[in-house]
Amino acid sequence: MTKGSSFALLPSQRSLLERLRYLIEYGDHLILLHGCSGVGKTLLAQTMLEGCEEFNQAYVEVSLETDPAQLRSDVIAQLVQNPVFDSKEPLPDTLERLFAGSQGRVLLVVDNGHNLADTLLAELLSLIDDLRLPELSITLVIATQTDLVDRLHHELPEHYTERLLPIEVLGLSNRERQLLYNQLTGSVAKRRLSNEQGIEQQLRDSDGTAAAVVEIASEQVADAESYYGLSTLHQRAIGTIAIMMVLLLLWWWLDQPSEAVNRPGERIEVALPQQQASIAKPAVAQQPRPLVIEQPVETVTTELAGEWPAKTKTQQQLEPIVIATPTPVQIIEVGSLEDVPSSLPEPEPEPEPEPEPEPEPEPEPEPEPEPEPEPLTLMQQPLKARPNSSYVLQLAVYSEPNLVTSFINAHQLQRNDVRVYRNSRQPKPWFIVVIGGYSDKASALAGVKALPQALQQIKPYAKPISAVKKELVEEQQLAEFLRKHG
Repeated sequence: MTKGSSFALLPSQRSLLERLRYLIEYGDHLILLHGCSGVGKTLLAQTMLEGCEEFNQAYVEVSLETDPAQLRSDVIAQLVQNPVFDSKEPLPDTLERLFAGSQGRVLLVVDNGHNLADTLLAELLSLIDDLRLPELSITLVIATQTDLVDRLHHELPEHYTERLLPIEVLGLSNRERQLLYNQLTGSVAKRRLSNEQGIEQQLRDSDGTAAAVVEIASEQVADAESYYGLSTLHQRAIGTIAIMMVLLLLWWWLDQPSEAVNRPGERIEVALPQQQASIAKPAVAQQPRPLVIEQPVETVTTELAGEWPAKTKTQQQLEPIVIATPTPVQIIEVGSLEDVPSSLPEPEPEPEPEPEPEPEPEPEPEPEPEPEPEPLTLMQQPLKARPNSSYVLQLAVYSEPNLVTSFINAHQLQRNDVRVYRNSRQPKPWFIVVIGGYSDKASALAGVKALPQALQQIKPYAKPISAVKKELVEEQQLAEFLRKHG
């Protein structure tokens, strides 16, 4: 991915880019953008130049075969139009002669700085602290491997190391590897004939650099292009064979008889359940049945006038007569009504209890005086209320609020110690993260050593409250800010 690439930056790259732009905006620094090979240092350096158009900028890429005279010529040609200079002259002397009496800001970016010769490296480093160019602000950014950073820390004088700001470019997370892979493959990823799980495993097993993800994506794109590079006849033949194989498997599967289904005409032997022994019902006490006596009942036939009486005898029908058996009746002796009292005796009213004497009210204790509130420490006071002579440690600056929340959560900062305020930078304001409260600069520098190791690596610097108040527009309520942008 080179300059002008259409690929979108990943979240971690956007966060680093915001930090680089802030460091370039404020002060003259020697920024070492370091990391292992292939992590994307070149992309970050070139993208940073695109957002710093107000600088007079130059970009050079160094290789082992780079001629020092040619490198000087490339730098001067980008900074000055139609210059007249000697390429064998040291770079600070040339800049002093060409920029004498002029004001401006220069941004010089050197890629693959670990390939620089010692003479060129010394010339570039001297530009940061050159007193011959008091009105020229120079910021030097060197993209290099980590070995050069360790070497400069051991060999440079102290006044140089104080302005040295190393920024490490870490490897990509698993999610960012997948995002970069999808960007590189594009629509081919939707059509390729490859194993998705296998690709995800390759991405997880890689070293996390962008170069490793590019290599995996290139192999997949090449495989897909080799398949789609076949002629139409070959593609149709492969598709026909695949369809025939599927149809044969389907026919074989349907032709297999199911073991659970019986064929017609096949006799199924089913064992009949054995007859269970009848359960004896409990004996029911027999009630005395009523006597039934059948008596003949004469039926009366009515004859109509003019009809002959029937020759047959009167038919007799037997109609049952039911005689109920007598049941014994139990006689209960009850006394006379006079023995029953007409009403119950009324209960005697209970005597009312004597009222207890009311206790004497105890005297109310005198309220204790409220303790006076303890004065707020310097760390607890709002930024505007602190004295101008005090200091804070500036940790990070972002133009996106959600990046501030990610930074605070990633370093697990105590929210009572952290302050976030907004400035009025245009076209987009910045959110500055500061920590602590110190009475003087010496205490602030000592407070840097008390910070966790992860915060010490980002090189926080002591910032006076007077400078904070000049750019402070609004101090954020941290709890509300984190809840809103979390």
